[in-house]
Amino acid sequence: MLNRDDTTFEAFDDIQVGDLVRTGANLYPHYAVIAVYEDMCWVRDIQSGMDGLTPARICHRIGAQAAEI
Repeated sequence: MLNRDDTTFEAFDDIQVGDLVRTGANLYPHYAVIAVYEDMCWVRDIQSGMDGLTPARICHRIGAQAAEI
């Protein structure tokens, strides 16, 4: 569960299937987007393999350079 108010994010990125995203202020954990439906994303933690649903407005795409770290 997030400890912050997710309405404080200005706008969400155009999230698509296959993107790597983060959901908070930190770069980790990374999530792979499995599916997108309206304003919800089905994401998978790439380290633990756990799946979850999260609002698209709190997902922020990770750039190609950051994903290589």
